[in-house]
Amino acid sequence: MIEPHTTPLILPLTQVAMTGSVYSVVAVAVERYFNICKPFHNNWGGMYQGLGYIIAIIIFSFLYNILKFFELETVYPVVAHNSTNETFFSSVHPEAAVQLTDMRRNPVYTTTYIICNTFFMGVFPILVLAILNCKIIQAMKRATMRHNNVCTVQRRDGAMTALLSGIVLVLVICHTPKTFINLYESYQVILWGELRDEPLW
Repeated sequence: MIEPHTTPLILPLTQVAMTGSVYSVVAVAVERYFNICKPFHNNWGGMYQGLGYIIAIIIFSFLYNILKFFELETVYPVVAHNSTNETFFSSVHPEAAVQLTDMRRNPVYTTTYIICNTFFMGVFPILVLAILNCKIIQAMKRATMRHNNVCTVQRRDGAMTALLSGIVLVLVICHTPKTFINLYESYQVILWGELRDEPLW
């Protein structure tokens, strides 16, 4: 079985990818906001075809999730040698398993992680997207009232705004279960001072 050996690496990388995907949507909303609401302002993130956004998102995604690489470990059962009566850890034993590290079980770390994850992966991006989309929609309405008709560029921007609004709704729906999972973990830590059940990834 390779799962116990790959999970401690794959799961953090999955978190990195999820962080990158969420903030990529935020970056698109910021880009739309500058193009529609502040077309004459310098948008440093959009330099070189959005390379500024891409580099910033990649760096932030890895730095934000760096500790996730130390939350899981592969453990091996203790095997007794019949002839020498010695015990040792077998790295080739088929019953190798994944377990939480002491850091992940620490109540202070767990509580801090839950608070930060709820804010940076839920509340903050959704709030930013909601505010930017509201401003974009208001700007589109003002532009439509001024010109009395909608040109091709405005139709395209309107379609993008509608798409971003739909993405905000999807983010809210998708992150709601994670919020309840975080609250459940917090409940365990507050009640017992530790995680009694494995995290519901």
